[in-house]
Amino acid sequence: MKKDTIIQKSKDWVAKVVIGLNLCPFAQRPFTKELVRFNVAFGKGMEDQLIAFWKEIEVLENAAPEEISNTILIFHEGLDDFNEYLELYDMAEQLLIDQNKNGVFQLASFHPAYQFGNTHYNDVSNYTNRSPFPFIHILRIKEVEEAINNYPNIEDVPLRNIKTMKKLGVKGIEKILNDS
Repeated sequence: MKKDTIIQKSKDWVAKVVIGLNLCPFAQRPFTKELVRFNVAFGKGMEDQLIAFWKEIEVLENAAPEEISNTILIFHEGLDDFNEYLELYDMAEQLLIDQNKNGVFQLASFHPAYQFGNTHYNDVSNYTNRSPFPFIHILRIKEVEEAINNYPNIEDVPLRNIKTMKKLGVKGIEKILNDS
C-alpha cells in the first residue's frame, strides 16, 4: 500500500471516529488547521520502528507548535499483533524517559486490535482506540495541559466515550467505519 493511501485512510479514521464522534474534545482544532503530521514507518523490525519513532520526536521537537502541533506515526507493517505493538509502545515510552523527554511529549496508543484491560475483545469500548493501522500519537505535553485547562470536566471524557460507543454498538461503529 502506498504512503499517501495509508495516510489518507488514517486521516479519514481520525475525521470519522475521533472528531466525528467527539472522542477527543481537542482533536478538531489542530486537525482542521492541518497541524497534525501524519507519517508512515515502513520498517518491519523493532529497531527500525524505534528509529522511526525517534525521528518523529526530533521533527516535532524542531518544529514550532504553529507548524506541527502533534504527530501520528503509522506503522504499516510488522505490528499486526497487539502484544508486539504494546512492546514497541512501552519501548517508545521508556526511550522518552531515558532521553529526558517524558516531560515534553506524551504518547497515545491506537491499534486495529486494541483491547483495554479488563474488557472482552469484542467490547465496543475498544473501538475508541481501534485505528486502521497501528499508531503512536505523539503529543506535546504543554498543549495537552492547555487543552485540559480549557475543557470543563475533562475527567468525564472516558466515560462519555464509552457511553457513545455503547449507544452505537459494534454494528453502528462498523457502519461508520465502512461508510465512505
